[in-house]
Amino acid sequence: MKNILLLCGICLAAVSCDLGGDEIQVVPDIEEAFKVDLWENLTTAQRSFTLGFESIEKIPCGEETIYIDLDPDVGGNFTLNINVLDNNCSGELLIAEEVVDIGRLPLGIHDVEINLRDVIVNKGRLNVSEKGYEIILDSHAGLSFENWELMRVPEQSFWGYAGFIDRPTSSEELDIPMTFIERMHTYANEMLPEAGYYSYFKVDSLSNLTILKEAEFQTYEPIMTTYTPFFFTHYDNIDKIKQFTQQYLEALDNPNFQIQIFTSDGEAFLKNTVQKDSGVD
Repeated sequence: MKNILLLCGICLAAVSCDLGGDEIQVVPDIEEAFKVDLWENLTTAQRSFTLGFESIEKIPCGEETIYIDLDPDVGGNFTLNINVLDNNCSGELLIAEEVVDIGRLPLGIHDVEINLRDVIVNKGRLNVSEKGYEIILDSHAGLSFENWELMRVPEQSFWGYAGFIDRPTSSEELDIPMTFIERMHTYANEMLPEAGYYSYFKVDSLSNLTILKEAEFQTYEPIMTTYTPFFFTHYDNIDKIKQFTQQYLEALDNPNFQIQIFTSDGEAFLKNTVQKDSGVD
């Protein structure tokens, strides 16, 4: 609670003094109050740059207490003002989460501000390139960034995992996920993007792929414990890939085995022999 309550009293904490006619604002060290995540929304129409905010500690009524105002201009520069509403909320303590869709940004360097209560001003730049997005702030008081750079997901690509919902039994073949991935080569080319953070997944310096975000195996209990990730390019062959995936699972007929696929167009589909008619989530 200290982190969020500090924002509520931040105007009182800022001290202004007049030296030689110039007003100087002296701001004390601010504890980190929000985690900030860089994100690129994937759609068939166009992609957009997004910033996600999550309170580090629980606050009364969660996101009902947080308001974030976006002030963009036509050139791609923008200002975000994060405010904690004085609504005397006495509800349940919750983590506040807010997502701000900045929109499609042109290539180049854009001026940005991410401010807290219009008093703590964090100025910087956002570099938008064909490779991705990189944010550089002169200060980030009250904000915690795990990733300062976001890589673009390659066009016409898909990724996901194949594995067991529960730990495989002694009668199950542990190479079933790899067999599926090997047979996928008939329809797509396996590849691995360069190391970096892609919001939906990340690739480390040893070329290990880790799936993130909504691909956190939201299936049955117990959650998936044994899985193999993959990444392919499909060259507009995604319908055949869906068909192959379904046929593979039907032939396997193992309700403990599951495949989930995510595409660069923002589509996601979950497959296993129990949900063979469920289609796209």
